[in-house]
This record gives sequence, C-alpha cells and structure tokens, in this order.
Amino acid sequence: MNGSHVEEIKSRLPIDEIIGGYLTLEQAGKYLRAKCPFHNEKSASFYVSQDRGTYYCFGCGEKGDIFSFIERYEGLDFKGALQMLATRAGVVLKPISIESQTRIDQLYACLSSATEFFVNNLNKNLKAKKYLEERGLNEDTIKKFKIGYSNDDWSQLSDYLLQNNFKEEIITACGLAIKSEKNISEGKQNIYDRFRGRIMFPVEDSSGRTIGYSARVLPELDDGKSGKYINSPETELYHKSSVFYGFSKAKSYIRKYDFSILVEGQFDVVLSHQFGFQNTVAVSGTAFSGDLENQAGTPTHLGLLSRLSKNIILALDNDDAGEKAQIRIIHEAFPLGISIKLLKSLENNKDPADVLSGNDGVSIWKDILKQSLHPIEALSKNIINKNKERSSQIEQVKKIILPIISIMPSSLDMHESARIVEKYFSLPADLVMQDLKNYIVKNNINKNLVENNEYNKEDNIKEKFWGLYFASRIPETVANNYRDLFNEFFENKIIKDEKQFEGEKDILSMKMDIELNKSSNPDIFVNDIILQYEENIFRDILKKVKEEILLDPDNIELITKSRDIQKTLEELKQKRRNI
Repeated sequence: MNGSHVEEIKSRLPIDEIIGGYLTLEQAGKYLRAKCPFHNEKSASFYVSQDRGTYYCFGCGEKGDIFSFIERYEGLDFKGALQMLATRAGVVLKPISIESQTRIDQLYACLSSATEFFVNNLNKNLKAKKYLEERGLNEDTIKKFKIGYSNDDWSQLSDYLLQNNFKEEIITACGLAIKSEKNISEGKQNIYDRFRGRIMFPVEDSSGRTIGYSARVLPELDDGKSGKYINSPETELYHKSSVFYGFSKAKSYIRKYDFSILVEGQFDVVLSHQFGFQNTVAVSGTAFSGDLENQAGTPTHLGLLSRLSKNIILALDNDDAGEKAQIRIIHEAFPLGISIKLLKSLENNKDPADVLSGNDGVSIWKDILKQSLHPIEALSKNIINKNKERSSQIEQVKKIILPIISIMPSSLDMHESARIVEKYFSLPADLVMQDLKNYIVKNNINKNLVENNEYNKEDNIKEKFWGLYFASRIPETVANNYRDLFNEFFENKIIKDEKQFEGEKDILSMKMDIELNKSSNPDIFVNDIILQYEENIFRDILKKVKEEILLDPDNIELITKSRDIQKTLEELKQKRRNI
C-alpha cells in the first residue's frame, strides 16, 4: 500500500469528522478543542486543527493525524487503522504486490474457516461442551470468544480446508498443520493436523481477526506426554510478543477504566469478561515483551497497553514462573512511566478463574483487585513470607527490591519506596537510599540523568523555535543568521536540527499558533524563544571551544573567544530578564 491511499483517505475524511465521532469538540478560535481522551483532565487541552488535519494535547503531548488518533483510540496497529478508515472513506486498498497481499488474505481466510470449523465441532461434542460448562463458561461467553474444539483426529481439519480450496502451504503457514516427512493416511496428503483433541481458543489481532490459537487438551485425552496447552507457532500473522489473548474485546474497557488486568490463562480472561471485568487480557504463558515497538514498528505488549492506559494490575499465576514474570514486567514498565500494582497472594495458589467461578467470586475478585499493592510493598510481604531469617530477607531486598527502585522514573518514587522498605524491614530510609545510590553508581544506572534532563530542556526550545519558524513567526533572515553562526563551529548542525523537526512541521506550527493565541504578548513570547535558542547555540559553541582549549591550553585566540562567548551569554541572559 502506498502513500497515495493515505492522502486520498485524508482528503475524504476531515479530521473534525473523525475525532468528533469520539469526542465533543467545541470551537476555540480557529481550532477545535476537547478534553483529551488519552489522559484524565478537568479542562480541555486537546486541540484539533481542521486546516492542517492534525491534533495536539498540551496536557500529555499526544499528537498526530486521523491515523494516529484511530491507532491510539481503537488500540489498532497502522494496518488496522488504515483498513478501518479506508472502509469509512470508500477507498479500495490496492496492494503493492498482488501476490503478497493475496497470500495474506488467504492466511486470514484459512484461519477464519478453521475457527468456524472448530466452533461447529464444539457444538457436536457433548464432552467438550460439558467440560467448558464445568469450568463455569456460559453459552454467550463461548460464542463471544468463538471457542471451539479440534477432534482427536490427524487430518480432519486439513481435509476440510483442502476441500475448501486452501493449499497445503497456506494451511501449514497458518500453523494449523505440520508438514510430514512421510505421507499420512495412505498418501492423500503430506500434512497432519497440529491441534487434536483440544479446546480451541482463537487468538485475535487488535481488529478482531483470528491470527492463531491457544489449545487446551481435553482432560480425558491428556496422556501427560504433550503439554496441557499448546500455542500456534510464530507465523506471518501470529507474533506472541505483540498479541494478547482477549485484547480486541478488552481495549475499549481498558481505556474506559484507565487500567488493565494482566493474567496468564485463557480461562482467566473469558471468565473475567463473563463476570464484568472486561479490561482483562492474557499473555501467552509468561512470554512478555517490554519494548514499546518491535523492529518493524509494530506495538508489542507494553506498547499495546500503554496506548490505552499506563496503569496495569498484574494477576499472574502464584508460582515461581509467575513471580519471575512479574519482576521482569516491572523492570520493563517502570522506566517507561507505566504504573504497576500486584495482587496480594491468592489463597491456595488459586488463579483468577478459580476465584471467579467459586462462591461469591465476583465480590471476592473485586475486593482482591481493590486491595492490589504497590510493587515494593507486595514484594516486601512476599520476601518476609518466604524468608524467616533476617539475613536472608536483607539479601533478597538487595537482590530484588533495590534494582527495581533504581529504575523508578523520579526521586519521589524512590523515596516513597525506601519508606516502604523501612516499614517492613526496619531499615532506616536514609540507609536504603544510600545503598540505592551505591547500587546505581556500581551498575552505572541513570548516570546521565541530569544531562538528559538538560538535553530535553534544550530540545524543547529547539522544538519551539522551529515550530515558530514553520508557522512563519520567525523571519528567514533570523534562521539564516543562526545557520551561519552555528556552521562556523558545527558543520551542518543547525540544518540537522531543522530536518529533525521538519517531519512534524504541521504539528509544531499548530502547537505554536495555539500558544501564541494564549499569550498575552505574542511578540515577547517569540523574542524569548529566539533568545533562548540563541543561548543554546552559544552554550554549544562554548563547550566546543573549551574542548579545544584543553587540547591547546596556551592558545590565546581560543581563550579570548571563550571569554567573548561567555560575555555574549551574559548579555543574552540580561536581554531575557529585560523583556
């Protein structure tokens, strides 16, 4: 699919029409305004530009066009958003490679046919249906999640799909069958069914299309040789690092309630949804990806959840694997500003499905979720329960808790966590903080925190400067003067700065327009940004000159230049004070 499709869709679908279908927009000067759907706020700070086809939130920094809005709001990837908007615009998407796109279509169609086949099997198999009923599932839930059954047969599904004109290569590429080195069933075909005698849980992408399966063996057929659960292998459609079970059905509720519940099992998910906890999703076992995106730019686990809410309650299995997964997820989530809570240990190693299907299960589960704990508090309790010797407890604090506190995004979070450690282990909080500092230094963590904050501040000024420039509020001559000034010391650096922000020209222009409209004195606002940008340039030049002086400390010309630049910086600061 090429860029012409994107532009055609944009031309047919005004941004105010798309966003106005989700939010109540009101006029604010030449822009439209609403309360941001991506973070909680009392006053509207989400602005929409009809002219540019962009939006920007001054509260949380979310920005983009109709595609990024639909991706974020609907929890879709770009392909899903493209398909959704193309359908609405009446645009027929034409693939770049007909062969390639036809193949992908065939994979989806094959999986859809298989899901329908499994559903029909379940309706005919009383033992499988009885098992689901015993686990507490009702008919509506079974139908909603398209749960099915694969008969205990080596070729039944493959025969069915072949009869419906799907090729062996497509069936195996979907992960539904396995290619055999020798023919099965008297040479009829060279493949055999992967899933046999199992309850079939279709795994869907964010758009609700089947991309794979998680399959639970029917207890009476469990010979103990194959796993209780088996999942689809990695395929062109199914990537376990970027999919949750139940996500397509949970995404709107995650946004609505502003938190997600992360569990392990399929039964945990379907029963949670059945009993009203629809913001629940599951990973494939304990496999969890902490990167926001993979190399192809596809959102992975944390990326999918954080688009909808930055609050997660972990309700993983209460075993060693589950505990290790919890700690790994915390390590991956905290640096990204994602809030994690842990459950108190469930009695008798029960999982969410056990709780929900028991007596008064809904009320009990609701209380358990309400009583979820700060990770440091939950981990502290767990350490005390498992280690009776104080020396062992302190060792576990160093091994498990200090590394987590060290990656927290703010000093406030760190100090709060130190106080929790003090409460449970009678260790003075200042001693915990000192050990934490030693750990950070020893492991080279957050070494550049101050520098990064300074960089972000400078980068923000650059962004504002070029936003004003793109909005034609800074004359070309001013920008040219800075180009000349900067290039004397850093070849092409200011050009690189300009190119860095050029891709967001419309967003930055819009942002600066709105800030100027809010400003009581736009001229002062513009001049202040120009002076700050100039200060940044001279600071960079001064740094460069000082580096040269270190190499040639007797160079009078460099020393004089350094003093002149410092004098210029003082003059610029004075100018800013006088504005």
